[in-house]
Amino acid sequence: MRHLNAKQNSSSSYQDNSEYENLMLIAIAHQLGLEEEMDLLNEVRKGKSDLIDQLVVSSEVIILKVIKQYAPEREDLEKMIGTCKTVLHKLAENEINNLGRARFLRFRAWNVKQALLKM
Repeated sequence: MRHLNAKQNSSSSYQDNSEYENLMLIAIAHQLGLEEEMDLLNEVRKGKSDLIDQLVVSSEVIILKVIKQYAPEREDLEKMIGTCKTVLHKLAENEINNLGRARFLRFRAWNVKQALLKM
């Protein structure tokens, strides 16, 4: 995520936020390894759209890291997470029957950042 350094939130309100920390621990427990994510993405690309939710849940760590770095402090944490999941769900849907590059894994952090900046 080093390429996302523009307009960082200089004083994140999530620094010592127990709700944020609990969500991060849950997200880490659900996070898949890169190889597992690639396998899951390949299954989605073969048309198994029922696996999209699992792919999005696996990306929650990235969502939370981007929120910590860029989130507007005035927004509700649950609302931001929901918006980011919706954006990633749409991005994953674009992978169905796609034989090109795996855009979901390459651009998920960027798409989450863009969604947060539009809030």
